[in-house]
Amino acid sequence: MNSKKKKIIGIVILLVIIVAIPLTVWIAQQQQETRQRAAENNVPVDLFFSEGNTCSSKVTELGLNVGDEMTLSICLETNNVPINGFDFKIDVGDAYDYVTDLIPSEGSDAGQFEVLLHAEKRGDNNGEYIHFAKVSTENEVGGNDVTLLHLAKMSFTVTSVGTGTLSIREDKQITSPNVPDESLPVNVQPLSYTISSITGIFCTTNPDSCPDDKVCRSGECSTPICTTLVDTECRHRVFRDHACFPENEPNGTGCTEPANGTCQNGACTAGPTATLTPTQTPTPSPTGSQNPTVTLTVTPTTQPTLPPGTTGLSVSVTLPGIAQPPAACVQNTPDKCIDNPNPRRTTRGFTLDLYASGTNPETDPPTFTIANNLVLDPGKKFSHPALRVPAGFQTGIYDVLITVDGYLRKRVRGNITITNGIVTSLPATSITTMDIVETATNKNRLDILDFNAFKECYNKPFTENCTKSDFNDDGNVNYKDLTIFTSTFSIREGD
Repeated sequence: MNSKKKKIIGIVILLVIIVAIPLTVWIAQQQQETRQRAAENNVPVDLFFSEGNTCSSKVTELGLNVGDEMTLSICLETNNVPINGFDFKIDVGDAYDYVTDLIPSEGSDAGQFEVLLHAEKRGDNNGEYIHFAKVSTENEVGGNDVTLLHLAKMSFTVTSVGTGTLSIREDKQITSPNVPDESLPVNVQPLSYTISSITGIFCTTNPDSCPDDKVCRSGECSTPICTTLVDTECRHRVFRDHACFPENEPNGTGCTEPANGTCQNGACTAGPTATLTPTQTPTPSPTGSQNPTVTLTVTPTTQPTLPPGTTGLSVSVTLPGIAQPPAACVQNTPDKCIDNPNPRRTTRGFTLDLYASGTNPETDPPTFTIANNLVLDPGKKFSHPALRVPAGFQTGIYDVLITVDGYLRKRVRGNITITNGIVTSLPATSITTMDIVETATNKNRLDILDFNAFKECYNKPFTENCTKSDFNDDGNVNYKDLTIFTSTFSIREGD
Protein backbone atom coordinates (compact mmCIF):
# COMPACT_ATOMS: atom_id res chain seq x y z
CA MET A 1 0.00 0.00 0.00
CA ASN A 2 1.53 3.31 -1.08
CA SER A 3 1.67 6.38 1.09
CA LYS A 4 -1.16 8.11 -0.81
CA LYS A 5 -3.64 5.33 -0.01
CA LYS A 6 -2.49 5.29 3.62
CA LYS A 7 -3.14 9.02 3.83
CA ILE A 8 -6.68 8.62 2.39
CA ILE A 9 -7.50 5.80 4.85
CA GLY A 10 -6.18 7.89 7.72
CA ILE A 11 -8.34 10.83 6.68
CA VAL A 12 -11.44 8.57 6.47
CA ILE A 13 -10.78 7.16 9.92
CA LEU A 14 -10.29 10.65 11.30
CA LEU A 15 -13.59 11.80 9.76
CA VAL A 16 -15.41 8.80 11.27
CA ILE A 17 -13.99 9.63 14.68
CA ILE A 18 -14.91 13.29 14.30
CA VAL A 19 -18.53 12.32 13.45
CA ALA A 20 -18.80 9.51 16.01
CA ILE A 21 -17.76 11.52 19.04
CA PRO A 22 -20.50 14.18 18.86
CA LEU A 23 -23.03 11.52 17.81
CA THR A 24 -22.19 9.45 20.88
CA VAL A 25 -22.43 12.54 23.06
CA TRP A 26 -25.80 13.45 21.51
CA ILE A 27 -27.21 9.94 22.06
CA ALA A 28 -26.05 9.99 25.69
CA GLN A 29 -27.67 13.39 26.16
CA GLN A 30 -30.94 12.12 24.66
CA GLN A 31 -30.93 9.10 26.98
CA GLN A 32 -30.22 11.34 29.94
CA GLU A 33 -33.02 13.71 28.92
CA THR A 34 -35.39 10.77 28.51
CA ARG A 35 -34.53 9.48 31.99
CA GLN A 36 -34.87 12.98 33.38
CA ARG A 37 -38.29 13.49 31.74
CA ALA A 38 -39.46 10.13 33.08
CA ALA A 39 -38.29 11.08 36.57
CA GLU A 40 -39.96 14.48 36.27
CA ASN A 41 -43.20 12.94 35.04
CA ASN A 42 -43.24 10.31 37.78
CA VAL A 43 -43.64 12.94 40.48
CA PRO A 44 -46.15 12.28 43.25
CA VAL A 45 -49.69 13.57 42.86
CA ASP A 46 -52.05 14.37 45.74
CA LEU A 47 -55.55 12.92 46.08
CA PHE A 48 -57.58 14.75 48.73
CA PHE A 49 -61.06 15.52 50.09
CA SER A 50 -62.59 18.96 49.69
CA GLU A 51 -65.67 20.34 51.39
CA GLY A 52 -68.42 21.33 48.97
CA ASN A 53 -68.65 21.02 45.21
CA THR A 54 -65.20 22.46 44.41
CA CYS A 55 -61.53 21.76 45.14
CA SER A 56 -60.97 24.98 47.07
CA SER A 57 -61.54 23.67 50.62
CA LYS A 58 -59.10 20.83 51.32
CA VAL A 59 -60.11 19.10 54.56
CA THR A 60 -58.75 16.34 56.80
CA GLU A 61 -61.23 16.95 59.66
CA LEU A 62 -64.90 17.74 59.39
CA GLY A 63 -67.60 18.64 61.91
CA LEU A 64 -71.23 17.96 60.97
CA ASN A 65 -74.65 18.18 62.59
CA VAL A 66 -77.63 15.90 62.30
CA GLY A 67 -79.79 17.18 59.45
CA ASP A 68 -76.92 18.59 57.38
CA GLU A 69 -77.05 18.04 53.64
CA MET A 70 -73.47 17.71 52.51
CA THR A 71 -71.31 17.32 49.39
CA LEU A 72 -67.74 16.08 49.60
CA SER A 73 -65.45 16.34 46.59
CA ILE A 74 -62.44 14.19 45.76
CA CYS A 75 -59.77 16.19 43.95
CA LEU A 76 -56.37 15.57 42.40
CA GLU A 77 -53.42 17.93 42.61
CA THR A 78 -51.53 16.97 39.44
CA ASN A 79 -48.29 18.94 39.84
CA ASN A 80 -48.64 19.74 36.10
CA VAL A 81 -48.41 16.07 35.07
CA PRO A 82 -50.91 15.05 32.35
CA ILE A 83 -53.37 12.35 33.46
CA ASN A 84 -55.20 9.72 31.41
CA GLY A 85 -56.88 7.61 34.09
CA PHE A 86 -57.85 7.33 37.73
CA ASP A 87 -59.10 4.45 39.83
CA PHE A 88 -59.64 4.64 43.58
CA LYS A 89 -61.94 3.33 46.31
CA ILE A 90 -63.09 5.24 49.39
CA ASP A 91 -63.60 3.16 52.52
CA VAL A 92 -66.70 4.57 54.19
CA GLY A 93 -66.37 2.61 57.45
CA ASP A 94 -69.49 3.17 59.58
CA ALA A 95 -70.69 6.18 57.59
CA TYR A 96 -73.76 4.31 56.34
CA ASP A 97 -74.93 4.19 59.98
CA TYR A 98 -74.94 7.98 60.15
CA VAL A 99 -76.07 9.17 56.72
CA THR A 100 -78.71 8.44 54.10
CA ASP A 101 -79.07 9.14 50.39
CA LEU A 102 -75.32 8.77 49.78
CA ILE A 103 -74.96 9.37 46.04
CA PRO A 104 -71.59 9.09 44.26
CA SER A 105 -71.17 11.04 41.01
CA GLU A 106 -68.57 12.50 38.67
CA GLY A 107 -66.69 15.68 39.40
CA SER A 108 -66.66 18.67 37.07
CA ASP A 109 -63.38 17.60 35.38
CA ALA A 110 -64.24 13.91 35.06
CA GLY A 111 -66.06 14.55 31.79
CA GLN A 112 -62.69 15.05 30.09
CA PHE A 113 -62.07 11.31 30.53
CA GLU A 114 -63.98 9.37 27.89
CA VAL A 115 -64.78 6.02 29.48
CA LEU A 116 -66.66 5.70 32.79
CA LEU A 117 -65.76 2.51 34.60
CA HIS A 118 -67.11 3.13 38.10
CA ALA A 119 -69.02 5.63 40.17
CA GLU A 120 -70.89 3.36 42.53
CA LYS A 121 -71.29 1.97 46.04
CA ARG A 122 -69.90 -1.52 46.55
CA GLY A 123 -68.70 -3.84 49.29
CA ASP A 124 -66.28 -6.70 49.87
CA ASN A 125 -64.67 -8.59 52.74
CA ASN A 126 -62.96 -5.38 53.84
CA GLY A 127 -66.20 -3.45 54.19
CA GLU A 128 -68.27 -0.91 52.29
CA TYR A 129 -66.60 1.38 49.79
CA ILE A 130 -67.34 3.80 46.95
CA HIS A 131 -65.53 3.12 43.71
CA PHE A 132 -64.56 5.84 41.20
CA ALA A 133 -62.74 5.07 37.95
CA LYS A 134 -62.48 6.74 34.55
CA VAL A 135 -59.98 6.42 31.72
CA SER A 136 -59.31 8.02 28.37
CA THR A 137 -58.45 6.25 25.13
CA GLU A 138 -57.40 9.38 23.25
CA ASN A 139 -57.17 12.47 25.45
CA GLU A 140 -54.85 13.44 28.24
CA VAL A 141 -56.21 15.66 30.98
CA GLY A 142 -54.29 18.32 32.83
CA GLY A 143 -50.60 19.05 32.33
CA ASN A 144 -49.01 22.43 31.67
CA ASP A 145 -50.76 24.98 33.89
CA VAL A 146 -53.56 22.69 35.13
CA THR A 147 -52.84 21.83 38.76
CA LEU A 148 -56.24 20.70 40.12
CA LEU A 149 -58.77 18.21 38.78
CA HIS A 150 -62.22 17.77 40.32
CA LEU A 151 -62.62 13.98 39.83
CA ALA A 152 -65.62 12.90 41.91
CA LYS A 153 -68.07 13.84 44.63
CA MET A 154 -70.41 12.31 47.18
CA SER A 155 -73.68 13.83 48.35
CA PHE A 156 -75.51 12.69 51.50
CA THR A 157 -77.80 13.69 54.36
CA VAL A 158 -76.62 13.33 57.97
CA THR A 159 -79.17 11.48 60.12
CA SER A 160 -77.50 10.57 63.43
CA VAL A 161 -74.50 11.40 65.56
CA GLY A 162 -71.24 9.50 65.41
CA THR A 163 -67.57 9.62 64.53
CA GLY A 164 -65.55 7.92 61.84
CA THR A 165 -63.05 8.15 59.03
CA LEU A 166 -63.19 8.19 55.25
CA SER A 167 -60.00 6.85 53.70
CA ILE A 168 -58.72 6.04 50.22
CA ARG A 169 -57.63 2.43 49.80
CA GLU A 170 -54.05 1.46 49.05
CA ASP A 171 -54.83 0.01 45.60
CA LYS A 172 -55.42 3.51 44.18
CA GLN A 173 -54.04 4.25 40.71
CA ILE A 174 -53.46 7.51 38.83
CA THR A 175 -51.89 7.04 35.40
CA SER A 176 -50.13 9.39 33.00
CA PRO A 177 -49.32 8.98 29.28
CA ASN A 178 -45.79 10.05 30.15
CA VAL A 179 -45.34 6.94 32.32
CA PRO A 180 -47.35 4.28 30.46
CA ASP A 181 -46.15 1.16 32.28
CA GLU A 182 -46.92 2.07 35.88
CA SER A 183 -49.13 4.29 37.99
CA LEU A 184 -47.93 7.54 39.51
CA PRO A 185 -47.03 7.80 43.22
CA VAL A 186 -50.13 9.09 45.02
CA ASN A 187 -50.24 10.91 48.36
CA VAL A 188 -53.49 10.65 50.30
CA GLN A 189 -54.82 11.77 53.66
CA PRO A 190 -57.89 10.34 55.41
CA LEU A 191 -60.81 12.51 56.46
CA SER A 192 -62.00 12.18 60.06
CA TYR A 193 -65.48 13.44 60.94
CA THR A 194 -67.58 14.09 64.01
CA ILE A 195 -71.36 14.38 63.82
CA SER A 196 -73.25 16.08 66.65
CA SER A 197 -76.94 16.52 67.28
CA ILE A 198 -78.54 19.87 66.61
CA THR A 199 -78.79 20.53 70.35
CA GLY A 200 -75.13 19.66 70.80
CA ILE A 201 -75.87 16.94 73.41
CA PHE A 202 -73.75 14.03 72.26
CA CYS A 203 -73.89 10.46 73.48
CA THR A 204 -72.86 7.01 72.30
CA THR A 205 -74.53 3.64 72.40
CA ASN A 206 -73.06 3.15 75.89
CA PRO A 207 -75.99 4.03 78.21
CA ASP A 208 -73.61 5.43 80.85
CA SER A 209 -72.62 8.23 78.46
CA CYS A 210 -75.71 10.12 79.72
CA PRO A 211 -76.65 11.29 83.24
CA ASP A 212 -78.77 8.91 85.32
CA ASP A 213 -81.95 10.84 84.57
CA LYS A 214 -81.38 10.63 80.79
CA VAL A 215 -81.04 7.92 78.18
CA CYS A 216 -79.17 7.90 74.88
CA ARG A 217 -81.69 7.89 72.06
CA SER A 218 -80.64 8.58 68.44
CA GLY A 219 -77.36 9.97 69.66
CA GLU A 220 -78.96 12.47 72.05
CA CYS A 221 -79.39 12.38 75.84
CA SER A 222 -83.17 12.47 76.29
CA THR A 223 -85.84 12.01 78.94
CA PRO A 224 -86.72 8.32 79.31
CA ILE A 225 -89.88 7.04 77.72
CA CYS A 226 -91.45 3.92 79.23
CA THR A 227 -94.78 2.18 78.98
CA THR A 228 -94.12 -1.25 80.47
CA LEU A 229 -92.22 -2.74 83.37
CA VAL A 230 -89.50 -4.09 81.14
CA ASP A 231 -88.67 -0.89 79.31
CA THR A 232 -84.88 -0.61 79.25
CA GLU A 233 -85.02 3.18 79.06
CA CYS A 234 -85.66 3.29 82.83
CA ARG A 235 -82.12 2.02 83.36
CA HIS A 236 -81.01 3.25 86.85
CA ARG A 237 -84.62 4.25 87.59
CA VAL A 238 -87.85 2.39 88.24
CA PHE A 239 -91.14 2.27 86.39
CA ARG A 240 -94.16 3.67 88.22
CA ASP A 241 -97.37 5.17 86.91
CA HIS A 242 -96.10 4.89 83.32
CA ALA A 243 -92.99 6.95 84.06
CA CYS A 244 -89.41 6.47 85.22
CA PHE A 245 -88.55 7.57 88.77
CA PRO A 246 -85.37 7.52 90.85
CA GLU A 247 -84.63 4.19 92.53
CA ASN A 248 -83.57 5.58 95.88
CA GLU A 249 -86.55 7.55 97.16
CA PRO A 250 -86.44 7.82 100.97
CA ASN A 251 -90.15 7.02 101.32
CA GLY A 252 -89.64 3.74 99.56
CA THR A 253 -92.34 4.30 96.96
CA GLY A 254 -89.80 4.03 94.21
CA CYS A 255 -89.10 0.44 95.22
CA THR A 256 -92.54 -0.90 94.46
CA GLU A 257 -91.67 -1.80 90.87
CA PRO A 258 -90.31 -3.45 88.82
CA ALA A 259 -88.72 -6.03 91.13
CA ASN A 260 -90.80 -5.84 94.34
CA GLY A 261 -87.86 -4.27 96.13
CA THR A 262 -87.91 -2.58 99.55
CA CYS A 263 -86.42 0.69 100.65
CA GLN A 264 -83.80 0.45 103.42
CA ASN A 265 -81.87 3.51 104.58
CA GLY A 266 -82.87 5.45 101.50
CA ALA A 267 -81.74 2.75 99.07
CA CYS A 268 -83.66 0.14 97.15
CA THR A 269 -82.96 -3.48 97.95
CA ALA A 270 -84.07 -5.78 95.21
CA GLY A 271 -86.74 -8.32 95.98
CA PRO A 272 -87.16 -11.65 94.33
CA THR A 273 -86.60 -11.62 90.62
CA ALA A 274 -88.60 -13.81 88.33
CA THR A 275 -86.62 -16.11 86.08
CA LEU A 276 -88.08 -16.77 82.69
CA THR A 277 -87.82 -20.35 81.48
CA PRO A 278 -87.88 -20.48 77.71
CA THR A 279 -90.52 -22.70 76.21
CA GLN A 280 -89.09 -25.41 74.02
CA THR A 281 -90.81 -25.34 70.67
CA PRO A 282 -90.58 -28.72 68.97
CA THR A 283 -89.13 -28.75 65.51
CA PRO A 284 -91.85 -29.89 63.11
CA SER A 285 -91.11 -33.02 61.16
CA PRO A 286 -91.00 -32.67 57.39
CA THR A 287 -94.24 -33.39 55.65
CA GLY A 288 -95.07 -33.99 52.08
CA SER A 289 -96.19 -30.38 51.68
CA GLN A 290 -92.81 -28.96 52.72
CA ASN A 291 -89.91 -28.31 50.37
CA PRO A 292 -86.76 -30.09 51.55
CA THR A 293 -83.40 -28.31 51.36
CA VAL A 294 -81.66 -29.15 48.11
CA THR A 295 -77.94 -29.96 48.27
CA LEU A 296 -76.20 -29.54 44.92
CA THR A 297 -74.07 -32.48 43.83
CA VAL A 298 -72.68 -32.66 40.32
CA THR A 299 -73.72 -35.89 38.69
CA PRO A 300 -70.68 -37.65 37.24
CA THR A 301 -70.91 -39.14 33.79
CA THR A 302 -68.51 -41.56 32.17
CA GLN A 303 -66.78 -40.29 29.05
CA PRO A 304 -65.76 -42.85 26.43
CA THR A 305 -62.54 -40.98 25.64
CA LEU A 306 -60.90 -42.16 28.86
CA PRO A 307 -60.36 -45.82 29.76
CA PRO A 308 -62.88 -47.25 32.24
CA GLY A 309 -61.90 -46.65 35.83
CA THR A 310 -59.99 -43.46 35.04
CA THR A 311 -60.64 -40.40 37.17
CA GLY A 312 -61.38 -37.39 34.99
CA LEU A 313 -63.17 -34.07 34.65
CA SER A 314 -65.25 -32.60 31.85
CA VAL A 315 -64.70 -28.83 31.58
CA SER A 316 -66.64 -26.23 29.59
CA VAL A 317 -66.36 -22.42 29.66
CA THR A 318 -67.73 -19.45 27.74
CA LEU A 319 -65.52 -16.46 27.00
CA PRO A 320 -66.73 -12.86 26.54
CA GLY A 321 -67.11 -11.92 22.90
CA ILE A 322 -66.91 -15.51 21.62
CA ALA A 323 -70.46 -16.54 20.75
CA GLN A 324 -73.07 -16.70 18.04
CA PRO A 325 -74.41 -13.13 17.76
CA PRO A 326 -78.16 -12.50 17.93
CA ALA A 327 -80.00 -13.24 14.69
CA ALA A 328 -81.39 -9.70 14.50
CA CYS A 329 -77.87 -8.26 14.63
CA VAL A 330 -76.63 -10.64 11.93
CA GLN A 331 -79.55 -9.74 9.67
CA ASN A 332 -79.64 -5.98 10.21
CA THR A 333 -76.17 -4.73 11.24
CA PRO A 334 -73.69 -7.62 10.95
CA ASP A 335 -70.67 -5.30 11.03
CA LYS A 336 -71.73 -4.03 14.47
CA CYS A 337 -72.23 -7.39 16.17
CA ILE A 338 -70.02 -7.57 19.25
CA ASP A 339 -69.87 -11.36 19.48
CA ASN A 340 -67.69 -13.32 17.09
CA PRO A 341 -68.60 -16.97 16.31
CA ASN A 342 -65.36 -17.65 14.41
CA PRO A 343 -62.39 -16.64 16.60
CA ARG A 344 -58.85 -16.76 15.24
CA ARG A 345 -57.72 -19.06 18.03
CA THR A 346 -59.68 -22.28 18.53
CA THR A 347 -57.66 -23.49 21.52
CA ARG A 348 -56.92 -21.80 24.84
CA GLY A 349 -54.55 -22.87 27.58
CA PHE A 350 -56.05 -23.26 31.03
CA THR A 351 -55.29 -24.43 34.57
CA LEU A 352 -57.64 -26.11 37.05
CA ASP A 353 -56.91 -25.72 40.77
CA LEU A 354 -58.67 -28.21 43.06
CA TYR A 355 -58.92 -27.45 46.78
CA ALA A 356 -59.93 -30.29 49.08
CA SER A 357 -62.56 -29.68 51.74
CA GLY A 358 -61.05 -27.78 54.66
CA THR A 359 -58.54 -25.80 52.57
CA ASN A 360 -58.87 -22.13 51.69
CA PRO A 361 -58.24 -21.01 48.07
CA GLU A 362 -57.26 -17.54 49.33
CA THR A 363 -54.47 -18.75 51.59
CA ASP A 364 -53.65 -22.40 50.88
CA PRO A 365 -51.95 -24.01 47.88
CA PRO A 366 -54.20 -26.17 45.69
CA THR A 367 -54.49 -29.86 46.52
CA PHE A 368 -54.20 -30.69 42.81
CA THR A 369 -53.36 -28.57 39.76
CA ILE A 370 -54.13 -29.69 36.20
CA ALA A 371 -52.99 -27.76 33.08
CA ASN A 372 -54.19 -28.47 29.56
CA ASN A 373 -55.91 -26.87 26.53
CA LEU A 374 -59.55 -26.08 25.86
CA VAL A 375 -60.90 -26.49 22.33
CA LEU A 376 -63.70 -24.50 20.69
CA ASP A 377 -66.75 -26.74 20.30
CA PRO A 378 -69.77 -26.38 17.96
CA GLY A 379 -71.70 -24.57 20.69
CA LYS A 380 -69.03 -21.80 20.72
CA LYS A 381 -67.80 -22.88 24.13
CA PHE A 382 -64.25 -23.88 24.95
CA SER A 383 -64.23 -27.36 26.46
CA HIS A 384 -62.26 -30.43 27.40
CA PRO A 385 -64.54 -33.49 27.68
CA ALA A 386 -62.13 -35.83 29.45
CA LEU A 387 -59.38 -34.24 31.52
CA ARG A 388 -57.30 -36.83 33.34
CA VAL A 389 -56.90 -36.23 37.09
CA PRO A 390 -53.42 -36.85 38.59
CA ALA A 391 -52.63 -40.08 40.39
CA GLY A 392 -53.29 -40.09 44.10
CA PHE A 393 -56.61 -38.34 43.79
CA GLN A 394 -59.15 -39.21 46.47
CA THR A 395 -62.95 -39.04 46.26
CA GLY A 396 -64.21 -35.98 48.10
CA ILE A 397 -65.73 -32.51 48.01
CA TYR A 398 -63.60 -29.88 46.29
CA ASP A 399 -63.59 -26.19 45.42
CA VAL A 400 -62.65 -25.93 41.75
CA LEU A 401 -61.14 -22.76 40.25
CA ILE A 402 -60.18 -22.31 36.60
CA THR A 403 -57.72 -19.89 35.00
CA VAL A 404 -57.95 -19.50 31.24
CA ASP A 405 -54.87 -17.85 29.72
CA GLY A 406 -55.47 -14.09 29.55
CA TYR A 407 -58.41 -14.06 32.01
CA LEU A 408 -58.92 -13.70 35.75
CA ARG A 409 -59.26 -16.88 37.77
CA LYS A 410 -62.89 -17.96 38.24
CA ARG A 411 -64.48 -20.28 40.75
CA VAL A 412 -66.34 -23.01 38.89
CA ARG A 413 -68.48 -23.72 41.92
CA GLY A 414 -67.83 -24.68 45.51
CA ASN A 415 -68.53 -28.03 47.13
CA ILE A 416 -68.31 -30.20 44.04
CA THR A 417 -68.27 -33.93 44.67
CA ILE A 418 -65.61 -35.57 42.52
CA THR A 419 -65.53 -39.36 42.55
CA ASN A 420 -62.46 -41.48 41.98
CA GLY A 421 -62.62 -43.79 38.96
CA ILE A 422 -65.15 -41.91 36.81
CA VAL A 423 -65.40 -38.67 34.81
CA THR A 424 -67.21 -35.84 36.60
CA SER A 425 -68.85 -33.13 34.49
CA LEU A 426 -68.15 -29.72 36.02
CA PRO A 427 -70.82 -27.01 35.72
CA ALA A 428 -70.42 -24.80 32.64
CA THR A 429 -68.60 -21.64 33.70
CA SER A 430 -68.84 -18.13 32.28
CA ILE A 431 -65.45 -16.40 32.29
CA THR A 432 -66.16 -12.69 32.43
CA THR A 433 -63.00 -10.65 32.97
CA MET A 434 -59.73 -10.35 31.09
CA ASP A 435 -56.21 -10.10 32.55
CA ILE A 436 -54.02 -8.28 30.02
CA VAL A 437 -51.04 -7.28 32.16
CA GLU A 438 -49.74 -10.22 34.18
CA THR A 439 -46.85 -9.24 36.45
CA ALA A 440 -45.87 -10.24 39.97
CA THR A 441 -47.89 -7.33 41.39
CA ASN A 442 -50.66 -7.26 38.79
CA LYS A 443 -51.49 -10.91 38.15
CA ASN A 444 -55.12 -11.99 38.54
CA ARG A 445 -56.38 -8.42 38.89
CA LEU A 446 -57.80 -5.87 36.47
CA ASP A 447 -56.93 -2.19 36.77
CA ILE A 448 -55.90 0.89 34.82
CA LEU A 449 -52.57 -0.70 33.83
CA ASP A 450 -54.59 -3.29 31.91
CA PHE A 451 -56.58 -0.50 30.30
CA ASN A 452 -53.42 1.34 29.31
CA ALA A 453 -52.14 -1.83 27.62
CA PHE A 454 -55.48 -2.14 25.86
CA LYS A 455 -55.31 1.49 24.77
CA GLU A 456 -51.92 0.91 23.12
CA CYS A 457 -53.67 -1.45 20.69
CA TYR A 458 -57.01 0.35 20.35
CA ASN A 459 -57.85 1.27 16.72
CA LYS A 460 -54.28 0.55 15.64
CA PRO A 461 -52.83 -1.99 13.18
CA PHE A 462 -53.11 -5.40 14.79
CA THR A 463 -49.98 -7.21 16.01
CA GLU A 464 -49.60 -10.41 18.00
CA ASN A 465 -48.75 -8.28 21.03
CA CYS A 466 -52.37 -7.14 20.95
CA THR A 467 -53.82 -10.65 21.12
CA LYS A 468 -54.88 -10.30 24.77
CA SER A 469 -56.65 -7.02 23.97
CA ASP A 470 -58.64 -8.58 21.11
CA PHE A 471 -61.38 -9.98 23.33
CA ASN A 472 -63.67 -11.24 20.58
CA ASP A 473 -60.59 -12.55 18.71
CA ASP A 474 -61.51 -11.16 15.30
CA GLY A 475 -58.07 -9.67 14.52
CA ASN A 476 -59.06 -6.08 15.42
CA VAL A 477 -58.98 -4.10 18.66
CA ASN A 478 -61.83 -1.66 18.28
CA TYR A 479 -65.06 -0.39 19.84
CA LYS A 480 -66.39 -3.95 20.10
CA ASP A 481 -63.54 -4.90 22.41
CA LEU A 482 -63.93 -1.63 24.31
CA THR A 483 -67.59 -2.50 24.90
CA ILE A 484 -66.60 -5.91 26.28
CA PHE A 485 -63.85 -4.39 28.43
CA THR A 486 -66.02 -1.74 30.09
CA SER A 487 -68.90 -4.16 30.65
CA THR A 488 -66.67 -6.47 32.69
CA PHE A 489 -64.58 -3.91 34.54
CA SER A 490 -66.70 -4.18 37.68
CA ILE A 491 -64.94 -7.47 38.48
CA ARG A 492 -61.49 -6.35 39.53
CA GLU A 493 -59.85 -9.40 41.03
CA GLY A 494 -59.95 -13.10 40.33
CA ASP A 495 -61.29 -15.65 42.78
